[in-house]
Amino acid sequence: YDDLTILNEGEWTDFFAHPNNYRTMTSIHGVLTNLGNIYFKRGVYESSGEVFEKAAEIIQLCKQHCSNPDLPYLRVHIPECDQAEYEANTFRSILNMQLKRYRLNIPVWLDACAYEAKYLDTPPLCLDNQPYLCCLQKERGLTIHCIPTVEEIHTLSDNVILKCMKKYRLTKDTTANEKKETQLLMCDHCNKQELAMGEFKMCPRCNKAVYCGKVCQKASWKLHKKVCGKKN
Repeated sequence: YDDLTILNEGEWTDFFAHPNNYRTMTSIHGVLTNLGNIYFKRGVYESSGEVFEKAAEIIQLCKQHCSNPDLPYLRVHIPECDQAEYEANTFRSILNMQLKRYRLNIPVWLDACAYEAKYLDTPPLCLDNQPYLCCLQKERGLTIHCIPTVEEIHTLSDNVILKCMKKYRLTKDTTANEKKETQLLMCDHCNKQELAMGEFKMCPRCNKAVYCGKVCQKASWKLHKKVCGKKN
């Protein structure tokens, strides 16, 4: 991520500034979203936020191309960009709620509601299909069979959105297993940390000790064999 976005910021942005590179938007957005999710599960919220913001920046560049009247052949891809933006907003909203950045989350909630009103407008509303609209209508005391228009959503006050997001809290707590699965491991012999998940290997006998390579595994065996048991 650092190589792609921070060290080569200009190259990264220039790539998506070219209209025809919109084709890679979905796959790149997916990679960044997964990476941001990993950081979130580790509890590294600042890095998670940076990744999600980069994903949002890419989507905006692609939406500009698709809305350009001089590039009419790209207009059919606007729904694809909107969907990617909605998915990014879902993760950004969860992160903002975790960090209690409620004011910053207002435009994210509004955009998510607007997307559901535009593309997921089949009543009745339910949390599985239209979570933001469903919570919004409940907070306003309106029936879930009523779908507000995009224009109506953007006229709602900040206080209405704030009350709604705090009351229903569309967020997700990271479980202990999720955090463990996304942590980078450290070698039990030299204390070196792996650069990517799955780089280091567990002891094949006990499945507990971690080594960066065969050199450390052999060097540690004299002590480790005293506590090493067979794999369960």
